[in-house]
Amino acid sequence: MANVVGLDYLPIELIYRILDCLDVQTIFHSLHGVCRRINYTLGTYNRYKFNFQSISKHKFHLIGRLIPHEQVISMTLSDGNDTSNQIDLFLSSFDIKKFTISLKSLKYLSIDCRSECNAKTLRLLQSSLVGHSLQKLSLFSSSLCAVLTQNNTVNIKDLVLNSCMIRQIQQILLSSTSLETLILTDVEIDVDDDLQNIDSSSKSPKLAYLSISTSHLTMEMIVSFLNWLMKDSQQLRHLRLISDVDDEILF
Repeated sequence: MANVVGLDYLPIELIYRILDCLDVQTIFHSLHGVCRRINYTLGTYNRYKFNFQSISKHKFHLIGRLIPHEQVISMTLSDGNDTSNQIDLFLSSFDIKKFTISLKSLKYLSIDCRSECNAKTLRLLQSSLVGHSLQKLSLFSSSLCAVLTQNNTVNIKDLVLNSCMIRQIQQILLSSTSLETLILTDVEIDVDDDLQNIDSSSKSPKLAYLSISTSHLTMEMIVSFLNWLMKDSQQLRHLRLISDVDDEILF
């Protein structure tokens, strides 16, 4: 009969690889309290991914207490129907600075910046940008794009922006010198914007992946923006454009 090796007998590096494939709720619901060695492993594991979309409220405080905050590398914040007011609860219950020490990926979903937690939400974003660890940022709230124009994004490598004004995007990209992947959805334009007068001398990021989707920009506007955006992106390997203005569709 073959010998059965328990999880607590596996090398710690292998347990880490298993934890990489599990969400934080599964990790603590299934593994915490199994034995001392597993508890020790959970305490030393430093690649936790904190996702508000998958954490129920009744387990929120328990998981928040058990996770070593400085060992979280990814956070997804959401105030959707299933997680209403959870961001406010999180920001009121935990030390923001500890969560931003090792944070590499931050995603904002379904956030109402007119709510009372607006100032706290913006402070978390600003604190994350001040550090040097954040490399991936996704903003699905147009109000948060303005924060990026006033902060240093030099270390960001992957950036996803939704419903941002094209002038805001250009301002953000001017300081995003390490950017490799840029995904823009629902790009908008201010009535006073003149894309024909984009400063061609300003340096653009050296992108490898670019995706733009918009229903507000005409083909002429897109071409003008791309002329500036791609002038320093000789290593661009993937380009995806979608515009349904005036029945114009590009892939």
